[in-house]
Amino acid sequence: MFACARSGKSKSNSRNAFKKHPISKTNCGARVNVVLCTDGRWRVTLVHHEHNHELSPGKSRFYKNNRVIAPFVKRRLEMNDLAGCALISSEDTKTFTWFYNTWLECMGDRPPYAIVTDQAKAMQNAIENVFPNTRHRWCLWHIMKKMPEKLGGYKQYELIKSAMEGVVYDSLSILEFEESWIMFTEKYNLHKNDWLDGLYIERHRWVLVFVKDIFWAGMSTTQRSESMNAFFDGYVNSKTTLKQFVEQYENALRSKVEKECQADFNSFNSRLPCITHYEIEKQFQEIYTTAKFKEFQNELTGKIYCDVLSIKEDGGLVVYEILEDKIGGKDRQKTFIVSFKQSDCNVKCNCRLFEFRGILCRHSIVVFIQQKVKIVPERYNSSSMEKRYKEVSQNEKFDRMCIAFYQVADLATGDGDEDTTKHVMKWIEQLRVDLHKVKEARENNEPSSVLASQVHVSSTTGDSNLNVKESGIVHSPLALRRRGRAPFKRMQPMVEQVVQKKKENEKEKEKKKKRRKTKTDDHIVSDLNPEKVDIISLDGAIASVVVPSGASTG
Repeated sequence: MFACARSGKSKSNSRNAFKKHPISKTNCGARVNVVLCTDGRWRVTLVHHEHNHELSPGKSRFYKNNRVIAPFVKRRLEMNDLAGCALISSEDTKTFTWFYNTWLECMGDRPPYAIVTDQAKAMQNAIENVFPNTRHRWCLWHIMKKMPEKLGGYKQYELIKSAMEGVVYDSLSILEFEESWIMFTEKYNLHKNDWLDGLYIERHRWVLVFVKDIFWAGMSTTQRSESMNAFFDGYVNSKTTLKQFVEQYENALRSKVEKECQADFNSFNSRLPCITHYEIEKQFQEIYTTAKFKEFQNELTGKIYCDVLSIKEDGGLVVYEILEDKIGGKDRQKTFIVSFKQSDCNVKCNCRLFEFRGILCRHSIVVFIQQKVKIVPERYNSSSMEKRYKEVSQNEKFDRMCIAFYQVADLATGDGDEDTTKHVMKWIEQLRVDLHKVKEARENNEPSSVLASQVHVSSTTGDSNLNVKESGIVHSPLALRRRGRAPFKRMQPMVEQVVQKKKENEKEKEKKKKRRKTKTDDHIVSDLNPEKVDIISLDGAIASVVVPSGASTG
């Protein structure tokens, strides 16, 4: 039986009911059954094509038996590593302005919605000039890590540090922050600290309560692992110049893309089991990636620390007061206000976790369960975290074509035949000319029938080696003999080894019979003078036969 890799059922071995391990088995029934007959032949008894899960051939490279770098990919990586980069030699406002303008041009004049930087004044000035409508925020982790340097000289440093973290992280409204900041500076006599004064003036750029009104894709930077600095770990450090940063950026980006692809494959190939029987959890299990579903489950389990203090109803609006007695895993209490609109199931919590990170908070989950909501509205299914199929972008199309062309180039140059290379280059040149005609036709608003007739594959530019037909259909190139040692044979199942051994024994018996027959008939052909005649078949294959001298070879 040849069965789908996701057949059968998985059993979670995790002892912690709140920390499940991903499972890949879906009890898929797709399979092919074959039976070995007594005459040594195989008979197909069952074929079931239907899978009960999504299929994605593009992710096949993540399976263990496909983790081999193709020659054209290896060559491309080597070329990227050899390429130099000399972009910026200074880090002033003028240089950053040029840099951001160049970046904007590369992005088709589409500025970013939001941007996070450190406190560099040169970058801030350039961003205000080039991206006037972009939301600019400072890296909170970068600011908080400076506390030992800026406040370490105070005798009550540990108390100051704890108090400042409470003001910055725990304030749920702007008014609450303003009042807490004043009390904080007065209590520890910090009115004359220039660093704190500068931070307060620019508070709208870094304090969480000022920036949580828009989506930041989880870049809360409350700890280093959540900071964008973690993206560059191992590639850049605090002493890296901008020039060096640009040189290392491609390497860091390549690593991140590969990790994202691997995570996408893991989400596609397996999923985390639900830890409750709530329909809401099943809903997010279907649409979230594994990583985001873990975040949701963390909020779902966090609801056990939440109690409803009061419920006020005004028309169709219900306001909940929810007390959470474990904040950040510590014995701290905080009251949150959650409003619920019954007409459209719209929920809003003043912790603003959903607005900031795209994940429903535990307080909102409590309200949904209290209101007997089984399926939440689609607006809470953040599209950036879904694992549904996304429309292929222009960049992805470009990459797919590049891979295809790399494969053709690798095959065409594999045997060192210059003629094959020339034929491929002629074909590419003809294709380039045809595509240019299509572009001109589009610009002239010609009908689609004219566009379709522009692209064709000329039979004069190729031959049978390229496997191009006059119909215009480009077939896969013929496989070329690779240099080097032949690949090892795959491991055979026991049943297949028995069958193979049986066939070999039968062939050996046939050879012995032929040898005995040849010895018996030797006296018949001993007086003949055989000669070798090469006969060329219609398909180009060469067959050698032996005929007696003077006999007809017709």
